[in-house]
Amino acid sequence: MALTKKQREIFDFLKIFIESKGYSPSIREIQDEFGLSSPATVHKHLSLLEQKSYIRKDANKNRSIDIVDASEVRQVQNIFALETSIQIPLRGMIQAGSPIEVFEDNEQVDVPQYMVKKPSKTYALKVRGDSMVDACISSGDTILIEERSWANNGEIVVASVEGELTLKSYFKEKDHIRLQPENTTMEAILVYGEVSILGVLTGLLRSY
Repeated sequence: MALTKKQREIFDFLKIFIESKGYSPSIREIQDEFGLSSPATVHKHLSLLEQKSYIRKDANKNRSIDIVDASEVRQVQNIFALETSIQIPLRGMIQAGSPIEVFEDNEQVDVPQYMVKKPSKTYALKVRGDSMVDACISSGDTILIEERSWANNGEIVVASVEGELTLKSYFKEKDHIRLQPENTTMEAILVYGEVSILGVLTGLLRSY
């Protein structure tokens, strides 16, 4: 599976760092190197690299990132290519601050089966806008959303605030909810009232 430009930059940084120092960089070092907005953004990039089998990491240990051998990557990619796919409903287009633009023709998207844990609760949305570019989500991408009314801190959610929908990273803080764009040029949305979570990001599809 191909890497995005940002994923390639982070992967190359990891390789050079590990080769020169003998151990992997910390989350903070990766965040500082690329000027990313939060540790959650770093974790999202690393999770995507791990899903694509470019790295291995132990979530319970610091500096535990290992580079997967290139031949292993190709082997895993070939296995994934042979995986059966399933169809997921493409419900529409999401843009920050706007209702979902519903697609009327019951369009479906083909998704590798390994990417979907709960097919009956998963749907796809097209993304418009660049508020999540630092999390590797670009305008035009297709995202997979699992229907869920709750989220853990750092998860990317489809949320409704006063009737407006947005795609943001979710953080429950002392007296408010912070909906964090993954774009250093944009400010967080702080909500002291009710936030309705409509689903949580579980995957991303991109055509090249």
